[in-house]
Amino acid sequence: MNHEGVNDMSRTLIRFPKGIPGFEGYFQYHLMEEENSLLTQLLSAEDVHARFIIVRPQIFFPDYLSTVDLGQEEAELLEVTPDDKLEVWAILTLCQQDMQKTTINLRAPIVINRRTGKGAQFILSKDSLLSRQPLFSELETDCNEGTMEGVVG
Repeated sequence: MNHEGVNDMSRTLIRFPKGIPGFEGYFQYHLMEEENSLLTQLLSAEDVHARFIIVRPQIFFPDYLSTVDLGQEEAELLEVTPDDKLEVWAILTLCQQDMQKTTINLRAPIVINRRTGKGAQFILSKDSLLSRQPLFSELETDCNEGTMEGVVG
């Protein structure tokens, strides 16, 4: 699948064995990373309309990684070995009228094992983690018009 405007980025193919919740029919995604950028794109190799903006949540929430604990089932899905360094990402919901109202999904991180080329989105059981956590501050986030639920298209 051809994605225009992404030639200046490094591209890594990641397989999501169970898909991404809400997008279970798509299993292959390109992780598009631009040097010196906080934001990364996750683009479906199977449908140009399944596109996500993701970020490493620990950049904005330094203690976040301590809340992500993979269970046995998740570790097996990603084929984790003791030497693997897993990457944790989170999907952003962009507010087109006011970028200050952008939110991050801390409740369901995307975890990637680059060694195996596998990824998965897991829903964490911690009630304190929000699926629409304000990214920049504790701003009011009633952004309904122009909201893109992590999907850019």
